[in-house]
Amino acid sequence: MTIIVEDGSIVPDANSYLTIAEANTLLDDTFGIVPIVALTEKDLKLATQYLESFASEYQGFQVSPAAQSLQFPRNFVYINCVPVPSDSIPTTLKTAQALAAYEQSIGHILQPTNSGQAITQKSIAGQISVSYADNGLGGQLIFKQINQYLKALFNKQNSQLNVFRI
Repeated sequence: MTIIVEDGSIVPDANSYLTIAEANTLLDDTFGIVPIVALTEKDLKLATQYLESFASEYQGFQVSPAAQSLQFPRNFVYINCVPVPSDSIPTTLKTAQALAAYEQSIGHILQPTNSGQAITQKSIAGQISVSYADNGLGGQLIFKQINQYLKALFNKQNSQLNVFRI
């Protein structure tokens, strides 16, 4: 299946927020990262699935839940108290996807296994071998840089009320 990019107009069967070229440009322009291994459609799709796993955390509501395949575009999303247009995809989300696709491309597993342990090595050549991480985190890698970008899109529950003087 090819990449179908959601651009904010509720694209049928969308499975990514970026093209490979857009992801590479974001990585290079924002972080100076030129992927060692070329990003693939699979990397972008797995990155999208990772972002979609935070559905319950995102602010607001899908614009058209019955019609859209991804969590964005959304109504009632604010970044730094500025409303995000409901017919757009936030740059922070695109940046998080580019970073997640990069992490996937270099071999970091974005989603934990059912056992809670991340697979660090697989081989299938005559013998089947699987190695698991023992990082004390139950196998879930923490992607702080990706999460920093996503945090701006999350609900602010349990946060302090900000009071401004005008």
